[in-house]
Amino acid sequence: MFFNHNFLAIFITIALTLSVSGISHAIEEQKLVQSEGTVLFYSGFFSREENDGKMAQLSGKSHYMKFYPPNRIIRLFIPYPYSTKVKPEAIASVFNIVSKKSMGDAFIRGKFDVMDQSVIANLGTVKTGEDIVLFDCDSSSPCRIEFTEKDLKVIKKGILADHIIVYDHVNVNAH
Repeated sequence: MFFNHNFLAIFITIALTLSVSGISHAIEEQKLVQSEGTVLFYSGFFSREENDGKMAQLSGKSHYMKFYPPNRIIRLFIPYPYSTKVKPEAIASVFNIVSKKSMGDAFIRGKFDVMDQSVIANLGTVKTGEDIVLFDCDSSSPCRIEFTEKDLKVIKKGILADHIIVYDHVNVNAH
């Protein structure tokens, strides 16, 4: 009888833990909605404004990012000027390939059977709170993301002023 009660208690504890975990993932995904009328785009991806212009020339890379439920972010860095020749469908394919390579935080470099040159993928997570989305962005403090109907803004803390980088939404999916 002792074994049955302990087994039942363990079973109930595991069942409750799993159900609460599922609820918390749903809540986290719901928190990614910034405000009325604005939605986090899980379709397509985001491309840094002027990705083929001065910023790409200065940094030597074009930047892209994509979000996956419930709290994943993948940032892709494609060498410039090669990035000007890459089609959006190929970028979407790389995101989908990379998303299956690791469930944790990682930097992965490769051609991913799609690219002619090596690209860098940075896999990470976003943290959500009261109308705020944060992620580690290679700076001393986390970057904040603000969504609008058609784009997002990455806000990096600066010494004198915040740096705002706009990313346009690219509505394309890999086959």
